[in-house]
Amino acid sequence: MNVRGSRRRRRSDQTERNAAAFEARYLDYQYIFVEFLLDHLIDVGRAFKGDFQAMLVLAVIGQTRLHAIRTAAENGYGLQFIAPENESSNASRISDLTGIPRQTVRRKLASLAQLGWIQRNADGSYRLVSSGGETLARRDLSETDRRAINRVAQLFTDLERLIEDHETLITKRQ
Repeated sequence: MNVRGSRRRRRSDQTERNAAAFEARYLDYQYIFVEFLLDHLIDVGRAFKGDFQAMLVLAVIGQTRLHAIRTAAENGYGLQFIAPENESSNASRISDLTGIPRQTVRRKLASLAQLGWIQRNADGSYRLVSSGGETLARRDLSETDRRAINRVAQLFTDLERLIEDHETLITKRQ
């Protein structure tokens, strides 16, 4: 087994142990997770003035860009080597992924383009607008992003504690 396969197997094993801990402490897990999710959705909802569909559309385009960046980095390439089509998404794909009707996606794309966060490519797909390696959306949403990072760190800490408590209980029983 190669290093990547071995790492994947260990990750899978850890995921199974974590899931067992969450299942065993379901009420605690559920409370922690829903508290995180609500806080995050409320915060992001405010940043998007309640337009969750625009947030989802931007998130799909952002994830497409992040996937392209991560793939390039894994292959030893920098941002300058990413072709625009590799960091772009079209209305049909976004509609398929999110379940938002295509016409609504097109309206959201137009409003995000008006904000200067995305641009339309010659092929009709959309990608994030960036300047100096940073996207304009991230720049404009930096405070929301900072709060999200802190919120995820707290979620990680809370879930890690829940897992540790579960593992301690299992060890004591043995």
